[in-house]
Amino acid sequence: MKFQFATGEGIARYINDPCCSIYSAITGGSDAGLNSNGNLQAIGISGGFVYLDKQWSERFTSSLGVSYVDVDNLATQHARAFNNSLYSTINLIWNPTMMSRLGVELQYGEVENFAGEQADNLRLQTSFGFKY
Repeated sequence: MKFQFATGEGIARYINDPCCSIYSAITGGSDAGLNSNGNLQAIGISGGFVYLDKQWSERFTSSLGVSYVDVDNLATQHARAFNNSLYSTINLIWNPTMMSRLGVELQYGEVENFAGEQADNLRLQTSFGFKY
């Protein structure tokens, strides 16, 4: 089992979702902003994940996990500023040889901006890897 949790102010650049949001160029990211008094203020953020890795046999492995990020938006932030996200995955990886692997993964994610607009996405991804 793997897990991590981080919380603090002005650390959004170290958390993938808010720093790399499609609106980060519009909103200025989520590290700091001007508060209602016009003073620069660091923005609070919390995020973490829990993942379980399972070795089923010599050739099959899986991972199952979930991650979450939540931003304490300032009242002055743009309506499309990142607010929170939830992301989960489950996969099955087959290693037919020591030099190759084939995988399938189901992914689900939700995102919400400061205005409360929400979106979600469910997808199935496959992959193939070969070492040479």
